[in-house]
Amino acid sequence: MMERRAEAEGVRWYLSDHLGTVRDLADAAGEVIDHLAYDAFGNVLAESNPASGDRFRFTGREFDAATGQYYYRARYYDG
Repeated sequence: MMERRAEAEGVRWYLSDHLGTVRDLADAAGEVIDHLAYDAFGNVLAESNPASGDRFRFTGREFDAATGQYYYRARYYDG
């Protein structure tokens, strides 16, 4: 579990699976505000609240919405 803080939104918690993939984003009260489902290559199949706009996703890596790719520190991955 990892925490994110933003003045406008307050505390958010990343709930991840055994690979580090973010499956749920919860608020400070523990309410799930976004749920994500992926295919085997990291493509998002379903998202309950796309407006949450969070950047951490598949295997806990940052998703670059401008390019549609994940940043894996040394290279980008397009899923």
